[in-house]
Amino acid sequence: MNPPTPDPVFEVTDWRGRPVRLTRRTLENHKDKRLEYASHIEQVKATIQDPDLVGEAKNGAVSLFRHGLGRGNLANLFLQVVVFYRGSPERGTVATHHFTGSLGDVVIVEHRYQWLAGTRHDVRGIGDRDED
Repeated sequence: MNPPTPDPVFEVTDWRGRPVRLTRRTLENHKDKRLEYASHIEQVKATIQDPDLVGEAKNGAVSLFRHGLGRGNLANLFLQVVVFYRGSPERGTVATHHFTGSLGDVVIVEHRYQWLAGTRHDVRGIGDRDED
């Protein structure tokens, strides 16, 4: 018999068509550490669905970055959402999220949008070369 599935706070489809969920347990575990954690749920969903940058960490986590979603002192920071993908077909689970000014120790594997002078520009495919 399979263990019960944790009650999701939300489940959305990521930019590649895979389901990603944030569980209530993860939300509750992080809420005490960061007071703003629960107040950015809509921004977390937007980042999963349409990230600016996608990075991979050594531990297998996928970091999704989106700029321009914060307000006030968070306005110039990236929202980083860390997701672990498992199974076949792949399903993602949010491990954490926070605002950051640094991309950290991840390797950027997909650069989808660039922010210039406060405007988001689509850069998908720019600079890609055909290997003939």
